[in-house]
Amino acid sequence: MFITTKLREQVSVHPRKLDNNTQLHELVTKELNHKYSNRVIPKLGLCMMVYNINHLDDSYIHHTEGHCHVFVTFELVMFRPFIDEVIEATIAHISAKGLQLATEFFKDIHVPIELMRPGTVYEPSENALIWETDDNGKLYMDLGQKILVQVVNEIYYTPDPNDRPSATNPNGQVNGNAEEPEVEPPYKLICSILEDGLGPRDWWVQSTEGGDAQEDEDIDEMES
Repeated sequence: MFITTKLREQVSVHPRKLDNNTQLHELVTKELNHKYSNRVIPKLGLCMMVYNINHLDDSYIHHTEGHCHVFVTFELVMFRPFIDEVIEATIAHISAKGLQLATEFFKDIHVPIELMRPGTVYEPSENALIWETDDNGKLYMDLGQKILVQVVNEIYYTPDPNDRPSATNPNGQVNGNAEEPEVEPPYKLICSILEDGLGPRDWWVQSTEGGDAQEDEDIDEMES
């Protein structure tokens, strides 16, 4: 789920931040954390924090501005689950299209209904997705439930600065009733619950308990 990635770039530290009591290593780490923490880097994932400063080149101060400049080799901790990895998240939104899940730090995990168990239906009166099993059972997916999902794809999106939605109608007038366009997240995970063991933990806890009870009955019969 978490990986480290190594980068190299030039970091500039403002002269007001330079003092005799703070090491350059610490100042550079703060600058990098400010720039990268909670930021999506295409093809690398969501940055959590600076993991390590591997090397600082010799620094220099430009005479026209007073900033301290230094080239840095460093490592970042990235949130980037690998394909087929099973992760746990919480159900944050339910619709006829599927589930949106969230962790404490990431909210763009999606399970489309076509990647759910056959027989899964949306019940609008309860705002729930229900897996109707072959034995006429009903297993619910509700808001706030913990759920295990398998990552099947990751999608990165970089918006085009020239492609902005218009707030005007064909007559050139501002449409105050227009709905806000859906904003595509810079990074999202597409997940599945098709395999056994995936879905809300309650599903499989109940199944396991039922199996254990049956095993106990079989043992009692054998002993008698």
